[in-house]
Amino acid sequence: MNYCPKCGTKLENDHRFCPNCGHELYGNAEVVDSQSSYNGDHEALQQVAKIFMIIMTILAGFALFPLIWMVPMTVHYSRCIRNGRKAGVAFAICTLLFCSFISGILILVDENA
Repeated sequence: MNYCPKCGTKLENDHRFCPNCGHELYGNAEVVDSQSSYNGDHEALQQVAKIFMIIMTILAGFALFPLIWMVPMTVHYSRCIRNGRKAGVAFAICTLLFCSFISGILILVDENA
């Protein structure tokens, strides 16, 4: 059985063009006798795509994790400001680590004032 070298479609011996992709076939020299080379490239592309998906999922997870901390911390600090309370040194350090370096420093300066 012959296969198209471009798309891997099964071919009859008398085809001059691939019925799937239209690739022009120049005799039997151009036609691939087995689908192994096509499958190898195809599988490599699939593996690379899967690896990039895993990497991006991990990166998105790391981006989401700080967001889970940042929203409640911002709400808590807004309530502290509205009620006239101090947020506390521990909260300022957590803000410095999880939210914003500058915000954490400003809260620490405000706590020490």
